[in-house]
Amino acid sequence: MKEVLLILMTTFFILSPASASEEVFNKQAYCEINAGQSARCEVCNFESYRPIFCQMSIKARTLYGFWFNGQQHGMVAPGQCMYGYTYARNPIRDPLISVSAQASCRL
Repeated sequence: MKEVLLILMTTFFILSPASASEEVFNKQAYCEINAGQSARCEVCNFESYRPIFCQMSIKARTLYGFWFNGQQHGMVAPGQCMYGYTYARNPIRDPLISVSAQASCRL
């Protein structure tokens, strides 16, 4: 009886914290372009009362079709935001025209 109880308790303690603490979810980032020169994207943690760890991928395109990719990762405290930036190399001749970002976060 003691072995069965020990096995059940061990299984419970191994499975329950791992599944609760490793919840992974995707978040859409809010992005804005600043006069074709730069783009800023943000992911905010307004839904959770716990810090989350996010990895954000940023993609921006210029007028002539060149792509810029950016990566940002870090911890986002409750009520705070994480920012990622990308810049145009020659904003006068080839400004940024679109930007999007996707974040993958976990508790």
